[in-house]
Amino acid sequence: MDIRSPKQISEKIKFYISNPEILNKNSKEVSIIANKKLTIESYGERLIKKYNEVLKK
Repeated sequence: MDIRSPKQISEKIKFYISNPEILNKNSKEVSIIANKKLTIESYGERLIKKYNEVLKK
């Protein structure tokens, strides 16, 4: 889905309104992934990696 496309966003919202069980399932899965991958530690690691890339240029 193109996040810059209002039409696609609208279609996705309508889909989830019509399918609340899928919304609930997907929400739980995304929450688990976010809790594992989007930590302050992982953010710090990515930030340091980017700093090092910039410094090497």
